[in-house]
Amino acid sequence: MPRPRNKKFRDLPEGLYHKGEKGYVFRRIDNTWKSLGNEKSRAIALARRYNATYRIDAEITHEVNPSLITSRRKKGLTPFSQYLKRVLKRYKEEENPSEETYKNFVSRVRRLAEVIGNKPGMVIDLHDVNHVLETLAEGKSNEVYNRWISVMVKVFDYAVDDSVMLENPAKRKKRKPLESKLRQRITLEEYKAIWRIAPPWLRCAMDLSLETTHAALEVCAVRYDHIEWLEEPVEENGIQVFGYLKIHRQKVKKKESSRVMIPVTLSLKKIIDDSKDNIASAYVVHRMPEKISNEVSKYCEHLTQVNRKFLSRKFSHYRDLAGVKKHLDKTERPTFHEVRGLSIHLFDKAGYDPQARAAHSDARSTKVYKEGHEKWVQVPAGEIGIRTPVPK
Repeated sequence: MPRPRNKKFRDLPEGLYHKGEKGYVFRRIDNTWKSLGNEKSRAIALARRYNATYRIDAEITHEVNPSLITSRRKKGLTPFSQYLKRVLKRYKEEENPSEETYKNFVSRVRRLAEVIGNKPGMVIDLHDVNHVLETLAEGKSNEVYNRWISVMVKVFDYAVDDSVMLENPAKRKKRKPLESKLRQRITLEEYKAIWRIAPPWLRCAMDLSLETTHAALEVCAVRYDHIEWLEEPVEENGIQVFGYLKIHRQKVKKKESSRVMIPVTLSLKKIIDDSKDNIASAYVVHRMPEKISNEVSKYCEHLTQVNRKFLSRKFSHYRDLAGVKKHLDKTERPTFHEVRGLSIHLFDKAGYDPQARAAHSDARSTKVYKEGHEKWVQVPAGEIGIRTPVPK
C-alpha cells in the first residue's frame, strides 16, 4: 500500500508529485518521469489531460473501436512521422518559403523523422530534444546546434497547434553562444591578386560587388534593364551620376530598406560597359557555360546567368591559385562574401555611409521613394573607383 500523500499535495492528480526546488514531476504509465516546471496550475492541467488519455481504471476500460477515436486524438497517439507530412504542407502554405528554403526544411524534417518519428507526439519531451541534438548536431558548430533547436521549435509549434503535442519542449532548450567568426577578411591587395588571374566574368562580379557592397545572390541577379539611365549626367555630392541601378537584397527582402537605388557613377558605368561582349545576355555578370544542357540551373533564369554557388566556388578556386591566405585552413580563408565586407570597409574609410547602400535594415539617413507599390531607398552618390590593371 503506497504511503499517503502530504496534506498540501493531496489535490494533485495521480502521477504528479512536488519535489521541492525541482518543482513538479510526473510519473507516466511506463514509469518514466517528466519535469513539468514550478507552475502548479499548468502541471495539474497537463497531468489531468495525460491521465484522461492513458490512466483509465480497469473497471471502465473497454476495447476501443478505432473509428470512434477523433482524428485529433489519433494524431497524438500515432507515430510522429505520420504527422510531419501535415507540418510540411502547413509550412509551405502559411509561410510561403522560397524553393531553396522549403527544400532545406523538408530535408531537416526528414532527418527529424528518422530520429524520433516512431514516437507518438503526446510523449515527445525534452529528453527527445536532447536525443535529436546528440544525434544530428554532435561535434558540429554551435550555429548548427542552434539551427536544429529552431527547426524543432517550428515543427513542435505546429504540433501543439494541432493538438498533437501538449507543449513545445524545444522552447525549454538552452541555445549555445555563437562562435567568433572563423573566416578572415580579405585585403585590397589580396583582392587585386585574385582579380588579376580571374576570368572576365569573375572580374566583373568582383568589381560589381566592390562598387555596390552587395553579395553573390544580388550580383548574379543584376540585369542591364535594372539600370535607369539619365538622358544627361547629373552631379550629386560632387560626383557625376549617369543613372540608377536598382538592387533588391533578398536576405532582408521584406524590410523597407531592402530595395536600393545606387547611383551609377563613372566607376560603376565602366564596370557595366566593360561587361558587354559578344555573348547576348540580359545579365551584367554572365558567361557561356562550357557544357550546354537543356536544363537551366535552378538558381538561374537564363543559360548565360551565373549560378551564385558557381561564382562562390570559382572565386575560392582563384583565391587558392593566387595563394591568398594559403597558410590558413580552407574553412578560414575568405570567400566571395568577404568582397562585400571589403567594400563596406572601403566606403566607410572614404567617408561614405555604407549602411543604406548595403541595404542594411538599420539604415536611417536615406530617402525613400515610392514607385507603384514598391519602396526604393535612394542612396547618396559615392564610388571607390578602384580598377585593377588588366595583365598583359
